[in-house]
Order: sequence, then structure tokens, then C-alpha cells
Amino acid sequence: INNTTAHDHSPEPIDNSETTMSPPSIPSKSSYPKEIIDPHHHFLDSANNPFQSFLRSQAGDVTYLPEHYVADVIRPLADLGIHFRGSVHVEAMPDDGADELDWVEGMIETGRCSYVKGFVASC
Repeated sequence: INNTTAHDHSPEPIDNSETTMSPPSIPSKSSYPKEIIDPHHHFLDSANNPFQSFLRSQAGDVTYLPEHYVADVIRPLADLGIHFRGSVHVEAMPDDGADELDWVEGMIETGRCSYVKGFVASC
């Protein structure tokens, strides 16, 4: 018995010969910049900073400190042979911009983030 009908709805095979994409190539180290300045990052510690109460009300307890930044940004750049020249800290919705600036400057003075070379703050 032949169970095939004249209305076979099997999908047509797809010809991918012209649309198959190659995986993206990873640039060689020679195409990376030799040095970099990060123009925008934040430090956060909403659980311990009273000037971040608005941020805490919106995002909960969030923490991102200089040690995280070193691990996430500076070390990986160094591993690629890229010289990290510095960064600009941008305020993160503080209740008082001057208080946040004082907090970051205090971390700079104690050596936790001497790489911060500039600020964007509402003081």
C-alpha cells in the first residue's frame, strides 16, 4: 500500500550554499590599540553609601568597586598587551554628587583606584 498522497507537505530542502556564514574572526593582537583610556565607568556600593539611596530604591543592593574593575577591565587589557592609561568615573544617580565624589576621591587617596583621572559629577 502506498501511503504517499499527492499533497505531501514535506518542507523543501534549504540550499544554504550561498548564505552560510563563517564564524567571526578574532582580530590579531597587532590590530588592538596600544593603550586605552576608559571614558565612562561607575563604582557602586548602594548598601553602604547613604548618598546612593535613590539607586538602592531602584536597583537594590548593588556593589561594583575598584577591585572588580581591575579584574574585569584592567587585567584583561594587560593580558592583551594593552596599556591602560586611566579612566573617568561617572556618577551613578547619587542623592548628592559631592558626597559620591568625596567617596571616590577617598578611594583614590588610599590607592584603591589611582587610575581614575577624571570625573563626571553634579556637584
